[in-house]
Amino acid sequence: MFATAAHDKDLEIDQYDVEAMAEFVGFVIEYIYVVPKKINDYKTRLDDKTSGKGKQ
Repeated sequence: MFATAAHDKDLEIDQYDVEAMAEFVGFVIEYIYVVPKKINDYKTRLDDKTSGKGKQ
């Protein structure tokens, strides 16, 4: 009963919809996993530079 109310049986999904959803999921994954690591790496480099570790 609830499943039929939640899903539109007449809804057609085309290749554009699939590609758009895959791109969106990619953005979410990047935001959750990749961006925080990049920020942490940048902070580490900045800390190394300010503490003198980055100087040669």
